[in-house]
Amino acid sequence: MMTYDKTQHAKVQHHHDDTLTRDLFGLQIASLMLLLALFLHSIMEGVSIGISPEVDQVVSTDTAIMAHKAFAGYALGITMVAAKDMSTRQHFWLGLMFSSTTPVEVLVGLLLLNGYADSANVVGVIQAMVAGTFICLHYGGWDEGAGA
Repeated sequence: MMTYDKTQHAKVQHHHDDTLTRDLFGLQIASLMLLLALFLHSIMEGVSIGISPEVDQVVSTDTAIMAHKAFAGYALGITMVAAKDMSTRQHFWLGLMFSSTTPVEVLVGLLLLNGYADSANVVGVIQAMVAGTFICLHYGGWDEGAGA
């Protein structure tokens, strides 16, 4: 009968290790990659608020954004702190970019809505892009267990 040896088990490199996470942890590129993903997501969040013609749609979308924005900021903050090669100045600018993207894009969405208010097709296409992005982020399979 074979016995289980913890010390031998710890020495073996496992195929189920998340190599990408292990190799990128603590590097500045990990923070930049996460910022890019959150930046694109924030663009869609802001535009979705800006093109909402009804107040109840704005309130529901804003509530959903506020419910998860803090967690996204926390995740970005953790990766920035773990990045040993980032300066305080870089922390400031990345944080500023993250926190200002959604409000700026709300203004962009408002301009789009005002500029194309008479064209329901343009607003419909923008709403479809925003909805598709949210669906892709939710069911996109960012990890092996997602979307199943």
